[in-house]
Amino acid sequence: MRKYSFPAIVDKNSTILILGTMPSEKSLQLNEYYANPMNQFWKILSFVTGDNFFTTYSEKKELLLKNKIAIWDVLMHCEREGSLDLNIHDEFPNDFIKFFNVYPNIRSVYFNGSKAEKLFGKYSLHVGGRTHILLPSTSSANTSKSLSQKSIVWKEKIISVNTKNDNLELKNE
Repeated sequence: MRKYSFPAIVDKNSTILILGTMPSEKSLQLNEYYANPMNQFWKILSFVTGDNFFTTYSEKKELLLKNKIAIWDVLMHCEREGSLDLNIHDEFPNDFIKFFNVYPNIRSVYFNGSKAEKLFGKYSLHVGGRTHILLPSTSSANTSKSLSQKSIVWKEKIISVNTKNDNLELKNE
């Protein structure tokens, strides 16, 4: 069944881009990024930023932008039964050349899991001048690390890269 991604949550001040592969079934139903309560994305971002992302979806979007974080998916559309990335086929990527031209302040690109990173590389979407970092997937299907371990890795990688790039205003406590 053909699935389509959402528009990016981004503005001109965004300096960080977090990329997934494609919204889950629950996300598509609710028309919200990371809507499945089993996905740990919003919990991890709360830990990383020090902000409370356990709010309404519109408030979550505001908090992302306040922290200069954009989110999007590598794929514009694909065929996939269910929500698992391993079921993705006949995929087509989003237009990152255009995206980075419109949002040139994005200096760091983070991949929410290895499938997002592999698909980004498969379509040679790397545009120079940006740091690319793999993060552990926030999916509940990723049981290789606990929520606490994932949160620590996310915070360490996001804080270290963006502090070095002098473009981060996240709380580093």
